[in-house]
Amino acid sequence: MRTRNSQRLFLTLLSLTTSLSLAAPAIAVDDSVRIAAFKTIALKSIYGQAGTLTTPNARHFKTGTLSAHIGTLDPYVHFGLGAQLLDGLHVQMRQSAEISSAKDDAHRLFPGLDLKLRLAQETSHRPEISIGLSSAVGHKRMAGEYIAATKRLGNFDLTTGLGWGRFGSAAHFDNPLSILGNHFDQGRALDGEDANSPDDWFTGESIGFFGSITWQSPLRGLSFSADYGADRYRAEKAAIDGFNSPAPYALGASYAPADWASFSIGLSGSEKIMGQIHLSTPIQQAKTARAKRYTDRTIPNRIWHKITGSTERNILPEDDADAFISATEYDNHEKAIQIETAGQHETLPYIIGQASQDIIGTSYAQLNAVEARPMRYGLRGPKVKILARDLHNASAEHIGSAEEIWQNAQISKQHFKPAKPSRAYKSQTAKFWGFTLENHVSLNEEDNGTLTRNALLISRRIPIGRNFLSINRGRLNLFNNLEGLKYLRLSDAKNVRGNVEDFAANRFGYDQAAAVYNGTLFNNLHFAMSAGYLEEMYFGGGGEILYRPFDKTWAIGAEIFDVIKRNPFTLGASGFEDGTNTITGHINAYYEIPDTDATIAISAGRYLAKEYGGTFSLAQNFKNGTTLNGFVTTTNKQDQDVFGGTTHLYGGLNLSVPLGRISFLPNGSEATLKTSPLGRNAGQRLEKPFDLYHETEQLSRRHIIQNWSDIAR
Repeated sequence: MRTRNSQRLFLTLLSLTTSLSLAAPAIAVDDSVRIAAFKTIALKSIYGQAGTLTTPNARHFKTGTLSAHIGTLDPYVHFGLGAQLLDGLHVQMRQSAEISSAKDDAHRLFPGLDLKLRLAQETSHRPEISIGLSSAVGHKRMAGEYIAATKRLGNFDLTTGLGWGRFGSAAHFDNPLSILGNHFDQGRALDGEDANSPDDWFTGESIGFFGSITWQSPLRGLSFSADYGADRYRAEKAAIDGFNSPAPYALGASYAPADWASFSIGLSGSEKIMGQIHLSTPIQQAKTARAKRYTDRTIPNRIWHKITGSTERNILPEDDADAFISATEYDNHEKAIQIETAGQHETLPYIIGQASQDIIGTSYAQLNAVEARPMRYGLRGPKVKILARDLHNASAEHIGSAEEIWQNAQISKQHFKPAKPSRAYKSQTAKFWGFTLENHVSLNEEDNGTLTRNALLISRRIPIGRNFLSINRGRLNLFNNLEGLKYLRLSDAKNVRGNVEDFAANRFGYDQAAAVYNGTLFNNLHFAMSAGYLEEMYFGGGGEILYRPFDKTWAIGAEIFDVIKRNPFTLGASGFEDGTNTITGHINAYYEIPDTDATIAISAGRYLAKEYGGTFSLAQNFKNGTTLNGFVTTTNKQDQDVFGGTTHLYGGLNLSVPLGRISFLPNGSEATLKTSPLGRNAGQRLEKPFDLYHETEQLSRRHIIQNWSDIAR
């Protein structure tokens, strides 16, 4: 009983810690005590996350930073792909390979998921404090937890910390968490074929102390470090004959010639050399865009002169503003316009601004105000009324601003009756095409090494009337190394996605050919019903409902689908596999973290393998259209883990980058990167062809507020 109570207490404390960390962006912090200028000393340890040589620290990267890392110290080479999902949350998919020579293949692979949570921001009097979990879910060989405090003093960065598991194998002190119960001071295996799990976190009879110091030299980007670690390589001494472990202390230097790259080299003791390369980029600063804007594009004089003989510059108006507008109503110097946002990949304020300027500029009567009524594939948004004078001053005269337009704007949730789409809107067929370069990577797996799959997706949406939509998507499979994978996964009778190899073997197929009927029942309550080929592997039908109050930061919904597995050996995978019918459904809850573009989503329900469980995800949207999503699913069904054992967990990271800046691609094109296990059967969800939360984001209050500056462009 005591053990069970201590587990509950610790999980409660950990849950509270996580909640505080996730809420950190909403807490006002004095910029004068933030350490943003210290980015050149935000070094990385050989494991990939922020640290110093062989030890971690409390530092984090800039929100939205995506990084790739390779580090080495005998007997390992560590590879990692990490993402700073929030200001206080870093996630990394890491692979550690035991290797004796750069010319040899790895003897063993030790994949894992690493987490770091910030507990406290640094101030002028307080250090930055974080807790971290290496292989929070992964192989025990690399598993360890720590709490670290880091403080800047002039040109120095000082860190002290306590470590558990791998980071505490020096056994300097008894485990202080033993006061919470016997669970925490029980013996802990530092190696083994079972996966590390929450039951192992912060356990062990003893812990270790570590510390480090970094000096920023006068030369920009160059720093020198020294650290003392508590990792004594006990597992390696037991498993590798004659292994000589690295010394607990290390000295090294790091050089960052640019913000996106850093290189480090060091010496552990007097014998072992370490090195690492770290590449990163804040993806919100990537030069990309949701869509191309052609209104100011010109043909050079010399070309235009050859065509027409004219020496004047010619503007190419390739976007017809009338395509936005479905209907207009005039009443007492005010005009209401219904705006179609479907097929538009711009922000809603930009669309409202462009359509309103067109109405004001072409109106015969004097207009005092314009009221925009946005629609997206039959889904209704809020009414947005702006004063014509404010918009003209900001966009044409450049004597006003978007903030002044906002001061006099009115946003209403009042119901309006939608009109039929305009003929001009229907003629804009090019707006509904899209190309996706899809890349799916499963970091090194014990049974098959690194698995990859690449494909080019060609999508086409066809609006039919007000509420009907045809969704079509073809797939050109480019490359994969999944051959033989299905023979390693035959132990599962419910083959949900275990035969992905067979689908990838088809050079061309169609993922989706679905009909969708959707709309808004009344304010804030949206629905969608879909039927047909819903995704690459499943055919069926079902529906979704979503209640998303415009003036709230939360939403709740539900979905249910009746599906059957597609047969990859039929033409275009159009046939079906007998006995694979299943009903899958979930209840979904969403929460927008205040003052951020981040959303927490929690789902619970029945998955495709007819098991039950839940999914937690955290998504971050950026102004340039890039999205970053991390998720973890747990169900009551076991599946193979990435190193040959079994697990109830399934998770990964997804990145989507729009390709709107590329001239020869239609708006809506993107490149995606998925890092999650391939060929798994447990924890698998249907990929809906039409997701209500995603589609209503453009109509949300958060989207309008955070992109309001676009209204005057």
